[in-house]
Order: sequence, then C-alpha cells, then structure tokens
Amino acid sequence: MPGIEGFELPKNLVVEVDSVEEGQTPRKAKFIAAPLAHGFGNTIGNALRRVLLSSMEGVAVASIKIAYKDDDGILKDIYHEFSSIPNVMEDVTDIILNIKKLKFTCDGELPCTLELIANQAGPVTGHDIHENGFTRVLNKDQLICNLDTDREIRIEMTLDKGMGYRPSEANKKDEQPIGTIPIDCLFSPIERVSYDVQAQRVGSDTDFDRLELTVWADGRLDPREAVQRAAKILTTHMAVFIGDTKDLACENGLDANTPDFDDETLDMIDRLCFPVNKLELSMRAVNVLDVLQIRHLVELVEMTEQELLKHRNCGKKTVQEIKTKLAEKNLVLGASLTEDVKNEVVRRLAAEQIQNKEEETR
Repeated sequence: MPGIEGFELPKNLVVEVDSVEEGQTPRKAKFIAAPLAHGFGNTIGNALRRVLLSSMEGVAVASIKIAYKDDDGILKDIYHEFSSIPNVMEDVTDIILNIKKLKFTCDGELPCTLELIANQAGPVTGHDIHENGFTRVLNKDQLICNLDTDREIRIEMTLDKGMGYRPSEANKKDEQPIGTIPIDCLFSPIERVSYDVQAQRVGSDTDFDRLELTVWADGRLDPREAVQRAAKILTTHMAVFIGDTKDLACENGLDANTPDFDDETLDMIDRLCFPVNKLELSMRAVNVLDVLQIRHLVELVEMTEQELLKHRNCGKKTVQEIKTKLAEKNLVLGASLTEDVKNEVVRRLAAEQIQNKEEETR
C-alpha cells in the first residue's frame, strides 16, 4: 500500500470472548493485534480506548413523570425530585437513582415512552415496566422502589439515545408537560476499557508491539461490535487528513481526480461551503448550532427538522428561522447529498483552511 512501506502490519486479530449463556450478549472480550511497529501499540490502543468510552451510542431514560393514587382513588402528580410518595419507602431522589441503573435496548424510533404501573405491596422492579414491541429492559430485576401497602403508582419514562453523558438540563424541553422531571443519563454501553502493550518478536527483531485491548460492556452492546464501531469512527475522521495530503500534492490545490460537475451543482457546492456564522441568525439559533458543532451549511442541510428539535433550546420557532435562512440560499433541511458533492465540499474547505494557515504564517 503506498505510503506505508517499511511498516510491519498486524497479520490478524485474535478475539477472546468470555462465555455466556445462549441468547445473551457477551460482556467482556479481549482483542490481540500483533505485530505493530514500535509505538503504534500505544497510539492505537489509546485512540480506541478513548473512542470506546466516549462515542458509543446507547439508550437511557431522559425524563420521568410520576403519579400515584391517593386514599380516594384520585391520581396525583409528583412535580419535583424532592418529593415523597405516600406508602413508598424511597423518596423520589432514590427512585431516580434506581431508574438510572436500568439498561434498555431499542430497535425503533426514539425518543419513546414506557410506563410502569404497580399497585401491590412489595418491591417494584423492571419487571413492572410495560415494554413495547421494539424496546426491551435487560436488567428486569433492578429495584425501583418498595411499596409498604397496596397503592397504585405510575411512572412514565421517556427514553432517548445519545453518546457519553448528558446532564439533566439538556433533557429539558419547552413542550414537556407539567410534572416532567428531566434526569441526567449515561448512554454509553461500555463500562471499562484497558489496553496493554508488550514486546513482540518478528524473526530476530524484538522491537515491535503486541497490543491487547480488553473491553467490558454492560450487555447492551457486544464488545466486538463496539470495537468495530470505534475503528470505523477513527478511520472516518482520519479520511479528511488523507484528503488534505492530496490537496497539498496537487498543483493549485486541485485534485486531478475531482469529478466534473455541471454549473448548477458547482453553484450548490459554493453555497454548501458557506459558514453558518454569516447567516445573521438569532443568538438562540447561533448557540444551538454551536452546541451541535455545525460550522458550514453542508453539515446543517443533512440534519432533519426532527433531529434539530431533539436538542435543548431548539424549538419550532428556531427551526423555522433556520429553514428560512436556508431557503434564502436555495437549500433545505434533510437534503440528500451525493458522496462526490460531499467530498468536493470537504476538499474545498480543507484547501481553504490550508490557505488561511499559510497566510497567517506570512
């Protein structure tokens, strides 16, 4: 392969998975790659570890709504987490802590809502949650609360997907009904990742690395799939640097392999390179796009209206403002761009960045 002559590449990947009962997802796996050029064991191991811990998508409870029936059989709502519920041994804060320990998988659209209804004295667990056709509770024995007498309690849980950690403030929505309690959530299905680098012999040469990466998951995601996802995330991000190398190698910053575009497509590519900070948006809209790390229109047009509405402080009014500004550029949300168009936009933005850095050093 061009550009990697002289590097000793791994011959294969050995995967050791802990045995589990049939039908269950493995929770621990060890990955062994060797031989690697000296230093690459730490480089690859650390990169995979950081991505595995920070960027694996999962499902968690983002908000709850609690109600109970009083002695007259009238349903009463709980309005904040510092409340207590009659005949429930735990206060709402303890109930929230227990709910955060629940593990879910979901094959359908999110966010979605699940309901728990219990009315008999004794422990209330994940078994009392009414699952829908595409959402499943993995640890149904998880305790949620204890009833010391027969009294009906209802807990409505809103599930969402994400990566890493999300604070409760980010789960507040303008359209949430009164009594909704947003909670912080840890989406990551990866509990722990460690790696060890040892010396590896190749012939008579011992100056090579042997990487052993061990991944512990919580049952929501197979560690083997997690490592594949992490590797794909890394290679996807590295692709832009490969593009920069080509730009530097080509005369005037143009790639000889750039496809031919008609005038209409070239005009659209120019608009997709436009910076969002020049759209003259309101401060609320600017803050939303800043949180989403959207810098150019090419990143914005591929988002849908529903995806924008999922984020904190982005209501229908803000989305309408963004749609209006895009319309002025003859663009829309949810656009489907070809790979050639996206690659050309990336190439132009990379070339522009290189040019700006060169001007700064003059």
